[in-house]
Amino acid sequence: MQADHLDLVKNLDLKGMNAQPVQFYPIPPFAIVYSESQQERYLASRANLITHETVLESLMKAIDPHQAVPL
Repeated sequence: MQADHLDLVKNLDLKGMNAQPVQFYPIPPFAIVYSESQQERYLASRANLITHETVLESLMKAIDPHQAVPL
C-alpha cells in the first residue's frame, strides 16, 4: 500500500492476531500494515489464517484498486 493513501484506511477498526489493533507505518512510497505480536511463534492454523485474510480483505474493500493495492 502506498503511504500517501493511508487516509483511505485510517478510520478502519482492524484487529490482527490476539485482537491486537492493526497499525500503519509509512515508509514512502509504501506503508507497512502490522499488528504487534503477542507470541513468539504462530501456527498456520485455520483461525490464524482467517484472521490474516480478514484484515487483507478489509483493506482491499476500503481501497480503490486504482489508488493502491495491498500486497
